[in-house]
Amino acid sequence: MKGPKHRPLFVRQQEHGLAVIADRRERLDLAPADPSLVLGDLPKHYDLAVRIYVGNLPSAMRKQFVAKAKADAERDLKQRPGEDELEYAVRKMVGEEVLRALTTTVGDLEHVTIGWALDHDTEKSWLDVKVVAKPDTETARQFARLRHAKTRFGGFRIPGAAVTGSWVRELSDRESSTITTILEAIHAKAMKDIDGKAQSAEKTEAEKHVAGGLINLIKETIGEARIEGAVALMLKSEAATVVAGGFVAHGSDLDELFKYTFKKAQAENPEIADWVKLDADSDNGVQFHVISIPVPDDAENRDKVVKLIGPTLEVVVGIGEKSVYVAAGRDAMKTLKQAIRASVDGASEDGRDDTAPPLRWSIALGPIARFVAEMGEEKDRAKAAAIASVLEKAAGKDHIHLVLTPIERGIRIRLDVEEGILSAIGAASQGFAATPMAGGGSGSAPK
Repeated sequence: MKGPKHRPLFVRQQEHGLAVIADRRERLDLAPADPSLVLGDLPKHYDLAVRIYVGNLPSAMRKQFVAKAKADAERDLKQRPGEDELEYAVRKMVGEEVLRALTTTVGDLEHVTIGWALDHDTEKSWLDVKVVAKPDTETARQFARLRHAKTRFGGFRIPGAAVTGSWVRELSDRESSTITTILEAIHAKAMKDIDGKAQSAEKTEAEKHVAGGLINLIKETIGEARIEGAVALMLKSEAATVVAGGFVAHGSDLDELFKYTFKKAQAENPEIADWVKLDADSDNGVQFHVISIPVPDDAENRDKVVKLIGPTLEVVVGIGEKSVYVAAGRDAMKTLKQAIRASVDGASEDGRDDTAPPLRWSIALGPIARFVAEMGEEKDRAKAAAIASVLEKAAGKDHIHLVLTPIERGIRIRLDVEEGILSAIGAASQGFAATPMAGGGSGSAPK
């Protein structure tokens, strides 16, 4: 049996210490004497980078890729055994839309850049993925829509949080229409499933009211062509709290649905009244309902759970005119109110923060390491404590950020690692014997 065939690579040194690599000797002659002329701004921003000019790929190669994608889709989108017509219709619709978006994007892209840099001045490192579309294409217009991102939830970037995340996106007419059609199919299936249950007419009516009301509310929200929300997690050895918020078209409809569901549940289980307090509080136009759930005596690791959240888990549901909020944990109500007030204070005249990127996630490893050192498994505590000790010297620069930013005819996705984490990695590689970070790199953050 013959072994794999290896193709040779040819290398030629050019000006400025650069080299040209090709799979054929004659192709080396096609490269300019100074390759930096075709590298553009890549050396200025990155220590290591590659740019793929997708638009210059042979049409035969792109057609082959699209043909394979279609063949795979046709195979995967066949009706499966036991799958009813509604489920199949929804899955097929989603699959066809994904395929359409993929094939459109392949034809619309101009180039894709992947670049990495280690900045000695700021002592941080980042990895970028840039995607740029050809002018006047559907993909370019989709990217342009991201440039208008604004959020009502800017205050959820809570200082000291272990994790924060936010997202905001305006939907195209096609996307809104597709999602609405899918929701209508889900609604029809939900009604059919409820009718198929062996239960009283009263309970059937109640379930249809709740399921139908919730799906209609989602449809109305999608009809406003906007998806928006934020979340934050706070971690301490004596308190854990999570808060989240999202955009909703008609908060009053959701409030009515929440109260209706509670009253129906209370009719079947009167003890629920001891757990739920409707209209417990209000602030900044948001009405709060509180659900208090006792931690069972036989709960696993009950002592740790009680230390974090108290003997009762407090869940807060807040509903505003165009928003819905959920918080849980020891400081649920207090933390949620602070996030809402900060969102209001930081908003412009239209009630939104103008500085919001379409997507932003941030993870602080310091609070997570400290939490594991105090509350984690015994075998993990020593290592977590050592990492936490290094990160504490970074003065809060212990984050990993993932941010999507609109650029001209495209987007940039950046994974950013701050200096404290690089120090921790360096210390870990030396068995935590030393903590200085090895500097290096000549990159500077692209604007």
